[in-house]
Amino acid sequence: MQPIVAARGAPMQVVVPLTQVTHAAQVVPPTYRSVASVEANHRQDAPLVRSPAVQAVPVIRTVVTSSALACTTTTGAIPHPVVAAASPLRVLRVSQGAPRGATAPVSVVPPRHIRPAENYKQPGQAEPAETAAARAVDVARMQEVKTLVESLFHAGEVAAQKRAGTHEKTLKAVERDLFHAGEMEVQERAGTRQEVEACGHRITQDRIPDKQQQFLASLPFLVAAARDADGWPWATVLASRTGSTGFAQTPDDHTLSVHALPCVGDVLEGSFDKIGAEVGLIAIELATRKRTCINGKVKAREMHMVAGENGTVVDSAITVGIDQLLVHCPQFISNRPCRAAPAGATRVPARHRAAYGRCLPAHLQERIEAADTLFLASGHCGTGEQGRACGMDVNHRGGMPGFVKCSTKLDPASGKEQTVLSFPDYSGNGFLHAIGNIVVDDRCGLLFLDFEAGGYLQLTGRAEVDWDSPAVALIPGARRLISFEVHAAVDLGDGALPLRWDPPESAAGNIRQMRVVEKVKESVDITSFVLANAKEGPLPGFRGGQHLPLEVEVPAGFAKAVAAGPDVPADAEDKSPVVVKRSYSLSSPPCRSADTYRISVKRHSQGLMSRFLHDCVQVGEVITVCEPGGEFTLDDAASGPIVLVSAGVGLTPMLTMLYELVDRGSGSNGFTLEPGLRNRPIFYVHCAQDGPHHACHGEVLQLAARAAAAQMDVRVHTAYSRPLPGDQCHDSKGRISGALIAELLGQALADADVYCCGPAVFMAQLQTDLEEHGLRPERYFYEKF
Repeated sequence: MQPIVAARGAPMQVVVPLTQVTHAAQVVPPTYRSVASVEANHRQDAPLVRSPAVQAVPVIRTVVTSSALACTTTTGAIPHPVVAAASPLRVLRVSQGAPRGATAPVSVVPPRHIRPAENYKQPGQAEPAETAAARAVDVARMQEVKTLVESLFHAGEVAAQKRAGTHEKTLKAVERDLFHAGEMEVQERAGTRQEVEACGHRITQDRIPDKQQQFLASLPFLVAAARDADGWPWATVLASRTGSTGFAQTPDDHTLSVHALPCVGDVLEGSFDKIGAEVGLIAIELATRKRTCINGKVKAREMHMVAGENGTVVDSAITVGIDQLLVHCPQFISNRPCRAAPAGATRVPARHRAAYGRCLPAHLQERIEAADTLFLASGHCGTGEQGRACGMDVNHRGGMPGFVKCSTKLDPASGKEQTVLSFPDYSGNGFLHAIGNIVVDDRCGLLFLDFEAGGYLQLTGRAEVDWDSPAVALIPGARRLISFEVHAAVDLGDGALPLRWDPPESAAGNIRQMRVVEKVKESVDITSFVLANAKEGPLPGFRGGQHLPLEVEVPAGFAKAVAAGPDVPADAEDKSPVVVKRSYSLSSPPCRSADTYRISVKRHSQGLMSRFLHDCVQVGEVITVCEPGGEFTLDDAASGPIVLVSAGVGLTPMLTMLYELVDRGSGSNGFTLEPGLRNRPIFYVHCAQDGPHHACHGEVLQLAARAAAAQMDVRVHTAYSRPLPGDQCHDSKGRISGALIAELLGQALADADVYCCGPAVFMAQLQTDLEEHGLRPERYFYEKF
């Protein structure tokens, strides 16, 4: 059974009181199966508000009895919006998919500790100070819930609801949540729950944007996750017979058509045949380190005959309906160019297929320990039924060769040896999808690609997450360790895939040694590093907003000290260096060909790379970098006002975008003159904590002066969230909000392009605010670190 999917891709949730509920709490997403069916079932006490977008959406009626633990659901067409009280809050995860009239289970998520007013004091008693403080916390939490829920609806829907007088009732009755109980549990433990709850609904989408459609069409392979007939998760590779691109197409922005199925002999060979089967996909381009995760269900299965080189062959395809799409950062991805296999290579996977039980032979263990890349498949069972999948996920895990370790233990149940893999889980976006899945269903799958020979190794087993044992502290940068006990394995030998990958060091010749020629402290916590080519010759150019991948060798003693916490001295010596890879936005002027690159790095107390750069790297030292990359760049086809918004160190891509705009508008630094930019107002809006934390302000003002000399309209606005008494370089006090930007732009906001970089919560809230003030959602662009 699947969570109800709202208009923008989040599982719909119902907020109901535990007492005084005598009628059904009726729920419908902000898009309807049909207006007629809604009107036919419409109640008089809930005025109907039509959504501008009308499409097929599953609907649910939830009947709540005297206890939140005794709930049943029946399908049916129902009105919008919801009418229900909101205190105390108890969140019910409602599922759909049962036959009409049948009972479907409803999982209960623990309350968010928002207490009813009568619990604060007894009649006639004064309210204690600590209780008043608790009330303030709860009021803040209620406002947070309201803000998150309000973002569920676009501006037109909000306006219509307010005209009908039902908007507040709607907000009180629905709390949106993208995550299941296991994910929320691990997010709480990792300390990322508040952040991902605030930004998840903006970062996660229920459709495939245009850029992602182009990205999918350009790929020669996808990695997919599904379950076998016994419910065990596995990962596999989907590629066309010839290894060509274009096998993954998007008939519309909610559907992905994949003209490929697993190889003969693959464990998941028949797992995509069932309509409704849960599928996890990762679209990844190793050479550019781009990756996008997609979750959905099989909608259709097609087979037809086509002409091949050796006669007529069967062409198979699956159609996947998209539930969620999430773009991930490039961290820990080894950049390997992909190419089609040589003409003489033949695909005979079934002949070379080898199956293994719980103990892997030595040659496979050696292959695993030499890997720098794996793919992790996991899922969760919302109904609690073993083997029944409610969601699948697959994502990339990477590190230096040897980041996966193999060991052997004795299985107490069978008395036989069993192979155990362990590998670190590094910092990421904080969503912790795979870790959350493992908490509720410890079965998962691993996939290791043989990049040179075109084979792959599939594993399935049970995983356990190690959060805080001494072993975690021994691995630099590790947040957790995952221990994986092998249940079964299948090795598809050489030539199983029509693809080959080159070694990372050959990636388009983009690995180069660069020397630090200047180190400049921009603020109390941001330092710039200017890098020059260690060898003669120009550097590849780049565009504003792109990033620079770095690779440095960190002494193991320093790395262990940083990983252990900020209070541990970072001067420990060790002779075994640790290779660390990170990407930082460039902050130097974009150009066609560069002499130097500049990165501006904020020092984080537990950031291994940032602390090493700040504390250890000096002028004259050499750093390994890759070619600049990234898709967070200016839209050249747009013609309206441009707004560059940043907070903290998020100014770095905004600064390079401003450089590019001024150079293009003035025809300098190798750019062709674009007179049209003189007619486009450009707003540079930045928020810093205070003067000492404000980096590169003088540089921005110089750019604004250059723009004025070129008859361009560049306006700079600086906000300090907590200004010091002597601060004078700010225009406003407080954080940047949609209201502030709307005040700066006026009516021009409706036609503007907004580019934003900063903390995830800041970017998510700003987008919500701007859309309320009239910004078109498709004109908001952001970069998440």
